[in-house]
Amino acid sequence: MNPKINFSQAFLGMCLGDGYLHRQHKGGNAEFQITHGDNQIDYLNHKVNIIESFIKGLKFRRSIRHVKLHYTDKVFNNHRAYSNTHVRLTKYHDLLYDDNNVKIITKQIIRRLGTCGLAYWFGDNGTLLQKKNSRIDGSFYYSRPIAELCTDCFSYEDNINLTEWFHDVFSLSPVVVTRKNKKKNRKTFRLRFNVRDTFTLLNMIYPYMKNISCLHHKFIPKRIDYFTDGYPNNQSKSAQHLDEMKIYAELQGNELVEMKDKKLSC
Repeated sequence: MNPKINFSQAFLGMCLGDGYLHRQHKGGNAEFQITHGDNQIDYLNHKVNIIESFIKGLKFRRSIRHVKLHYTDKVFNNHRAYSNTHVRLTKYHDLLYDDNNVKIITKQIIRRLGTCGLAYWFGDNGTLLQKKNSRIDGSFYYSRPIAELCTDCFSYEDNINLTEWFHDVFSLSPVVVTRKNKKKNRKTFRLRFNVRDTFTLLNMIYPYMKNISCLHHKFIPKRIDYFTDGYPNNQSKSAQHLDEMKIYAELQGNELVEMKDKKLSC
């Protein structure tokens, strides 16, 4: 059963992610814009349907922009959905943007985010890091996943506030990772989760995105071979891996296979 969508949380997550609220002039109401590529049109449609169903009188129009990156000859399509102006959007704009029209994230916003909002934010700005490793026989396997939430547009202090929220609300302990943005010549920051917290996070937010197949690569790790690669030599960590495997099986939509003939190297 899919969890019930809390619109206020979901919309906050969309706004903190790829969504953009815009007021053409100070006295006017705001409009909302969302842009996704060819491979995420289903996600774009999903967002539009949710917003239109919850905000009466709001309708979206569509446009396509062809973008050619400077370092490649490939042309990408950006599919944009943009709404009419609405007073409810203005309230969100005033909450999420400062006087210079820069997106902000205050403790008040963080407290209102919730699990549903986090799911949509991760759907926009989350990623799974998995290293592809080779074996001697030429085959390969993927390392256990590490999740990152790309919070590059927010300050270091904002990211620290987010780590405290994750710890207090979900008992998760992400760390702030510093990155050098060479193009803008400044430091940016992201939140990175350890392996155990990654599985907990994915298990918590994936149900909201279960029916959006174009996002499954962000929520379902690539195949992990626990029995031949890196099983730890102490019982507590082996139990931890079993917990991960149960979550991994749930994310894949399969029952955990009985492992009577496969002994743990404890």
